[in-house]
Amino acid sequence: MPVQLQDRLYSVKEAAQLLGVTAGRIRQLIVEQRMQAFKVANVLIVPEREIQRYAAERRPYRRTKNPTN
Repeated sequence: MPVQLQDRLYSVKEAAQLLGVTAGRIRQLIVEQRMQAFKVANVLIVPEREIQRYAAERRPYRRTKNPTN
């Protein structure tokens, strides 16, 4: 995954805030290889284009309806 000079880089925590998810969810996506990241000095870094790509591809969150008896 080549990083372009114009790419803005985010920590896992920052990426999570941008996407409205937890940092654990970002790490899970990275482990599942659904989002690419790289390590710099033992810190995971997520390029902005990966955040944008995931935001465009992810399904919107839908709350399940409670069955009424």
